[in-house]
Amino acid sequence: MNNKEYNGWTNWETWNVLIWLDNDEDLYHMKQSFIRRNEHKQNFESIVKSFLIVMFPNGTPDMKSAVEMEAVNYQEIAETWKEEFEFEQNQ
Repeated sequence: MNNKEYNGWTNWETWNVLIWLDNDEDLYHMKQSFIRRNEHKQNFESIVKSFLIVMFPNGTPDMKSAVEMEAVNYQEIAETWKEEFEFEQNQ
């Protein structure tokens, strides 16, 4: 996570996926539920990628095509979600 090139994220695609998930109430609750169910699994990054592909099979509404989902940094998202979840658990 050293290369922060778009609003603190690796790239526009990663940022855009996160913006859509965190700014839509239903999607946000789906994300939170997903994290609670899966955050302790060893293959969390892979599960995150699958979840996001299902959520945005054609890319986000801002993307031109699903091909842009290939540029998303799923590892960065998985690490961030784990950190967020751990922080919330310690509150």
